[in-house]
Amino acid sequence: MHKQLFLCLFLLFSLSACAQTEKRNSDIKNTQKNVMDSTYTIGNYQFNPSKKTVSILQEFSEGKVGTSMGYFPDNSIKYDSTTLIVLGNEVLFKEYFPKEVDFASLHYIGESDYSQNLFSDKQFIYAYSPNFLQHQGTVKKLDVSDYTRINDFVYEDKSGELFFLSTANGLKLSKIDTSLKLDKHTLKHLQGQYFADKNGLYALGVRFFGHMYSKKFSQQPIDILVESANGRKIKPIITRNYIVYGNSVYAKEHSIE
Repeated sequence: MHKQLFLCLFLLFSLSACAQTEKRNSDIKNTQKNVMDSTYTIGNYQFNPSKKTVSILQEFSEGKVGTSMGYFPDNSIKYDSTTLIVLGNEVLFKEYFPKEVDFASLHYIGESDYSQNLFSDKQFIYAYSPNFLQHQGTVKKLDVSDYTRINDFVYEDKSGELFFLSTANGLKLSKIDTSLKLDKHTLKHLQGQYFADKNGLYALGVRFFGHMYSKKFSQQPIDILVESANGRKIKPIITRNYIVYGNSVYAKEHSIE
């Protein structure tokens, strides 16, 4: 009787030990599987090493009012051969640019309409919209090698005429109205359509502009003096959505009185 009881206890403990061992092995397997399926986030991108995918955070519509955010695979990125590029706060991949891009001189110069990131190297200006599915994997480029670069938004041709970088209806250089007599040495882009030099604040390439200084409408884009410095040394205050010039506040796309 004692031998039978001992045998039963032995079998019970053996089965219990086997069950615990199997459970531990199962836990280890599950843990290893979770490690393999881990994702890593850099900027707006999510990396999955096991699936060899790179996904980008994008807006999408569910057929209701408003939009949601989610990660979608960026099929233009080749996981095993891509190069990750960091320019300031911008995270990019080599697939976003044409083969002729010069990564040694490539730099971020700004954004357009909150949707396009603008970059430049020694020969081209690039516009890319990574957060919109319909533009995924496409890039616009503009050759500026025939111009003298005053700065990233202002250029001079061989005859001495000035041009500004325009992103409205495409990527192009637009000639600046010579009657404004802008000072190229102090001329710089502030935000949106706004530029400034030592003599004043300007709106370049606008069709309509209405405020206390000027009320004009044109079928074609025009360049206007928004506010004269009148001999003052004015340092504009620039934020994401508006600028302050002297005692006036101007929105990125429209004036505020």
